[in-house]
Amino acid sequence: MDYTNSTGYVLDTNGNRQYADRDAANGVPGTSLTARDRNMVTNELANLVIGSGLALDPNDQTQVYKAIGKILGPYVSGVYGKSASDYQILGFYYQTSSGGPVAVYSSGQSNVFLRIATGAQISTVQGNLNTSIANQATVNANVQQQISNTVSGIYGKSSSDYQMLGLYFQTSSSQPVAVYNNGGSNVFVSLPTSAQVAAIQANLQQQINVRVGTNATNDGTNAPVTILAYTVKTGVPWVGGPDFKSFALVKSQPSSGWNQVLNLSTDSSGRLTVPDGTGVTRVYGQSSSGLLAAGGAYLGGFWTRVDGILRQDFRVQAKFGDTITFPNAFTSTPVVQLTAIGYNGQATTANMNGDPSTTGFSLLSSYWSSSGQQNSGTLTLHVSAVGPG
Repeated sequence: MDYTNSTGYVLDTNGNRQYADRDAANGVPGTSLTARDRNMVTNELANLVIGSGLALDPNDQTQVYKAIGKILGPYVSGVYGKSASDYQILGFYYQTSSGGPVAVYSSGQSNVFLRIATGAQISTVQGNLNTSIANQATVNANVQQQISNTVSGIYGKSSSDYQMLGLYFQTSSSQPVAVYNNGGSNVFVSLPTSAQVAAIQANLQQQINVRVGTNATNDGTNAPVTILAYTVKTGVPWVGGPDFKSFALVKSQPSSGWNQVLNLSTDSSGRLTVPDGTGVTRVYGQSSSGLLAAGGAYLGGFWTRVDGILRQDFRVQAKFGDTITFPNAFTSTPVVQLTAIGYNGQATTANMNGDPSTTGFSLLSSYWSSSGQQNSGTLTLHVSAVGPG
């Protein structure tokens, strides 16, 4: 395809050769119509029709239109490359809210809007992926180094330690052997097998059974002592059981001014009995404590129990004639002390109506106002009760 080269052409503002009309009155000859120019246009259009798969038809003047539609149709209609089970693309548009293109297709039931990633979004994902790959490469390198250290026998090694050269199984002794170099020669250390450890443990248990009275089995209350040793640094002896629990024993080497502890035991009530070298025996009772939760008329408090004696201190809101129940019942009648907090800034009194029981007491209370003694108001009381429990 080219612009005309026929005699009499003119140049337009873009420098392209164009046809000019003949104007004899003004001496313009016009551009000659040559076969080459005419055939060039006809052949270009004919090739478009033929290239689309249509046959030339002199009676159809819409063939160029049909050829263009046939060539572009599959792309514009959204069916190019479509199989029977695929969906046809209905169209594309740019979504301003997401800042990206959207493709629309029908699933057979409804239109589906599918966002298409932009180049910037793909670049961001690719950048994140590259960062993740680089981070994973660092992790892999660290793991590889740790594996290398472990296999090479230097894992956890300090500067004064020796590198492990290897392990092997010695057939003559039927046990594994570790090899290291101490800087002068290779050293071979036999490692005990689990069977050997079990045999040593059994022998140790036998010696313990001979020297220390202990249960043969764990009966839920007492368990056998499986090891007896002492800590070199402190000199404190300790015993261990089959459940891997260990307990330090009392080390009694008192300094000047202190008495030596001769024994530790508990009596039938569970109290700790401690005799010392002066002939004095001290008894320590069991103790426990806790909080009394607030709820309803009760404003909270605390309780303590020492050697079977229970003390409860709590605050409660009550009025004349109410029964106040102890949060925890006593096993015998307690001693109770009441203190009434001022009612609206007025003098108040609080007493019990008779003796308390193991579970509570009845309240007698009153306050003084300008009208005299009253007993209809709700007072805040502090209750302190002590007794067996």
